[in-house]
Amino acid sequence: MSQYSVILDTNGYPRAFGWQGEVLLGRLGPWNGLGFSGFPIEKENQIYSTGLVINDKEIYHEYELKSSVVQRVVLTLDGKTRFLHWIERIQDWIVYAEVAADTCDRFSICGSYGICSINKHPPCTCMQGFEPRNPEEWDASDWVSGCVRKTPLTCGSGDGFLKLTGVRVPDMRRSSGYISPEYAVHGRFSIKSDVFSFDVMMLEIISGKKNREFSNGDHRDNLLGHVS
Repeated sequence: MSQYSVILDTNGYPRAFGWQGEVLLGRLGPWNGLGFSGFPIEKENQIYSTGLVINDKEIYHEYELKSSVVQRVVLTLDGKTRFLHWIERIQDWIVYAEVAADTCDRFSICGSYGICSINKHPPCTCMQGFEPRNPEEWDASDWVSGCVRKTPLTCGSGDGFLKLTGVRVPDMRRSSGYISPEYAVHGRFSIKSDVFSFDVMMLEIISGKKNREFSNGDHRDNLLGHVS
């Protein structure tokens, strides 16, 4: 029996995790309305379609064949996800596609405030204004300790927000209660998304309760659903 598994985690907004036993190897997501963040958005094809179904009763990843092609998806004994096609002419399965993992698919390879780039060697660098927490470990290609600020954060002295593009959304399993639904499900971001997050934070301050950790014996809603 294989020690590898791939699961769809619904703790927050859906994302896919790859495990080896109890060791987290990598992740895809969260779902942004078009696909899993960090994975190329698939072009429409004549063989199959994919999607994510989210409603009040269930959440699941949908995979639907659109042609007479016989296809199956397997997780191999060495942890690889493969799409196989049955070829009638040779009476055998062939590998149609393989979900290939790159260096940056390894979970938390660069640590906190680190950036992993598949086009750089070594792949890990620190964000602007940060430096390695443990330079000796970084010199030895051990980056999991991450990065720290070069100077303390001082409001009003030029510190601010830095826009990063072309990067995967960080693991937000413990912060997803602040993400607006239109961004999580449909990938649409606007100033209203910031307003939603701020309102959730203010609600937590006023009530003294955490949105994700709130519970009530009469229903299963989070704090936001409870006061709505």
